[in-house]
Amino acid sequence: ARPKKRFLGIVKEPRPNLKKDNIKNSFNIPFDLISENGNLKNLEKLEIIFKKKNNLKFRNNIICYCGSGITACNIIFTLNILGYKKVQLYDGSWAEWGKIK
Repeated sequence: ARPKKRFLGIVKEPRPNLKKDNIKNSFNIPFDLISENGNLKNLEKLEIIFKKKNNLKFRNNIICYCGSGITACNIIFTLNILGYKKVQLYDGSWAEWGKIK
């Protein structure tokens, strides 16, 4: 749940001492879950984002992360609404994983 250009390593991270990259084998679902009226998008649109576009399966263990562990909670909330049960938060998120050593 990171901005696309940061996830792809195209732009510099706003936090100091973080590399430009992503966690290997991860894929990005930018926080695009809210409709124009400010509500969560309807279930059909959400299913397209998660199931059809990214081929998520109910049996998969899903670990969500973002820049700092906050925005990923919105992804977790939405996945729960869609019926996913094996969902966890990596609360260190990119702020921890992406530290330059």
